Amino acid sequence: AITKTFTKRIQDSLGDSEYSLGSNGAAEGMHKAVLVDLDQRPFALKLGYDVSNAHNEYDREAAVEEITAHVPFMLPWLNGHLATIVVHVYIGQDGDHYPIPKSQGGDQGDAVTAVLFPLVYRTVTIALSESATAIDPDARDYAYQDDVELICIPASLCHRVRDI
Repeated sequence: AITKTFTKRIQDSLGDSEYSLGSNGAAEGMHKAVLVDLDQRPFALKLGYDVSNAHNEYDREAAVEEITAHVPFMLPWLNGHLATIVVHVYIGQDGDHYPIPKSQGGDQGDAVTAVLFPLVYRTVTIALSESATAIDPDARDYAYQDDVELICIPASLCHRVRDI
């Protein structure tokens, strides 16, 4: 219910660059848009970033900051998802309870994680885009969760990416 209620609002705050939310074609749509963009810019190149094991892992305090800035009306719904310390309990075959503390990120398969991760990760894609567009105003980034494609001219790669 949370994701159905807020996905459109989060997508609106992320803009057209994030393809994992909304109805703009998901991963296939992103990859086709990247190829069309690249085809229209013969002197540009494509940079691909895939941050290994990044999905699900985000700083919960950063998530609170991003939600407060972009979708503050969502905060009351996320108390359980954004607690800074969560303890999962594994019950062993012997019946004993084993605590598994988790202090960041979301849980695998949790639909809320799928909408929060792109919101937090957007700071990375914004930094890439700002760095590239400083030299190449037509540079464009495309993201699908933790995968980012950047289309830009080679000279824009020499521009220093600001600290994130």
